[in-house]
Amino acid sequence: MYLVIQKNVVWMVVGILIIMVSGCDISDPSSEEVNEVLDDSYLSYSDWKPTSIPQQLIEYSNISEAILANHKANIFWYNLDPSNVSVSEIFDNESNSTNVQGLDIVYSPRNRGFYNTNKSYVNSDTSWAGVMTTIKYDDIIGLTEKFNNSYLTMWVKYQVNNPVNYFLIEIGKISEDVIKNDRFDSEDKNFNDKLDENEDSGIDGFFDNDEPIFNKTSNLDPNNDNYSFDDIFYNYQRSNFQENNGMLDSEDINNNKRLDKANDYFAYEIPIDSSQNNLISGYGENGWFKFKIPLSEYSYAVGNPSISELTTLRFWFNGKTEDIHLKIAEIKFVTE
Repeated sequence: MYLVIQKNVVWMVVGILIIMVSGCDISDPSSEEVNEVLDDSYLSYSDWKPTSIPQQLIEYSNISEAILANHKANIFWYNLDPSNVSVSEIFDNESNSTNVQGLDIVYSPRNRGFYNTNKSYVNSDTSWAGVMTTIKYDDIIGLTEKFNNSYLTMWVKYQVNNPVNYFLIEIGKISEDVIKNDRFDSEDKNFNDKLDENEDSGIDGFFDNDEPIFNKTSNLDPNNDNYSFDDIFYNYQRSNFQENNGMLDSEDINNNKRLDKANDYFAYEIPIDSSQNNLISGYGENGWFKFKIPLSEYSYAVGNPSISELTTLRFWFNGKTEDIHLKIAEIKFVTE
């Protein structure tokens, strides 16, 4: 049995996964006009960051944040180079050979996630993982002005079969406290916005030798944050880990130089079934389909969200499943 917010529902929270062809009528997917120009504004893997623990997971599991941190599963996301998503693959138009930058996201609950110090981690009903990103300024303005007429849309394709029944989309103010300690964790120790020597430790602030319970024979990476990437077999399993990844990492995803800890957001329950789902507004070729989600029709609210503060989007997965692989061809907010 999965940990769920409703009976027999496994949550995959998608802190605002969207992909769409704009300006379409959702009432009749078979007759909607297709726009073959796809927007890649939210598809760069570098714009997405590890998420904090979802508030509703804490509330409904009745498990403390400290324990849930040790239930964090692996999740990895990436852009293939060159992209393997073509417009013709989605819309069956051989005359359009344009490739779009697809975003791949894989939830891998059999493997321990970064900053999970539980070396004995096993895949369980309380396994979870997710990612989040900031919402673009123009989208924030549009959502504030016309929230009741705004939609979250997304072209998506599932790469593997899995037992997930629902995913959840969240939009609003979402805590940046990835390592739950109520302090601002960053590699930038001297606050000069540059990755200097001896700073590429991961946001935990420790290189392996200094991490708690380090052992050179049995526990080389206690905090499980060491970056690696196999460019021969394209193994992305640890490609988003942060120690020695050559990038300046921080919990501050919106670059306001402080740790934002508020959790005030709207959440949307989205059936994942691509055949019986009234939120799907269209079908492409080769397994692609499009969600169109009215933002004013949220499933529930966490905290006290305001339509003037819709700054972050997140999605996360929960439960004991096989790997779940999403391939996304567009993420876009639409206001009508």
